[in-house]
This record gives sequence, structure tokens and C-alpha cells, in this order.
Amino acid sequence: VFAEFLADNKAMVRTDDWKLIYTTGKEDLKQGYYTDKGPSGLQYRLYNLKADPLEHHNVIDDPKNKITFETLQNQLITHYRNHHPFVQNLPKGLNKDEQLAWFTEPPEGLATINAQ
Repeated sequence: VFAEFLADNKAMVRTDDWKLIYTTGKEDLKQGYYTDKGPSGLQYRLYNLKADPLEHHNVIDDPKNKITFETLQNQLITHYRNHHPFVQNLPKGLNKDEQLAWFTEPPEGLATINAQ
């Protein structure tokens, strides 16, 4: 499963066993409420859905999950490369974090709507 929430520069990929959430942290929840903590900065969250179905424990920093993280990160990028309407404009030479940041930037129209 793939999902995105461009108003907050977020994307997610989920398998039966894992969920990876990516955000640039550029925005502070444009979902109609604010966290009062400000934007988080670039961040990944990884959840083992078999062991933690309610997603209480972010296991991104556990070294044994490195391959799982990289696999899911690559799935996010592949999804965007296959489906993003402006993929032909993706700048060359971006690392994975930079590619995801570019892909999750809302189109200009969306940014204008949210500013009103």
C-alpha cells in the first residue's frame, strides 16, 4: 500500500509486516490542527506491524532493520518514479532523501490553496 499527504510532505509504504513513513518535516500538520512543536525536520518512521500492530515503537534506529528500511525506501522511490506526473523534471544526481523530498513537495496549486 502506498499513501501520500502532500500538504505535509509525507509519504508511506506498507507491507503485511512493515510500515515506513517519510516526511520532510517542512510543515506542521496541515490537517486542521497544529502540534505546537513546529516542523519535525526530515524523518523516517519504521514500524514492525507483526510485533507492534498499533505502531507505538519506531524501530528505524535498530541496525537489524537496515535492509527492511532500505527495501521500503526503494519501494517509495520506485512508486514515485513510475507514477509521479512530473517525474521527467526530477533533477539528476539527487540522493534518496533528496528524491523523496522532491517527490513529496506539493504542486504549486496545492500550496496556494493551503495558504488561503
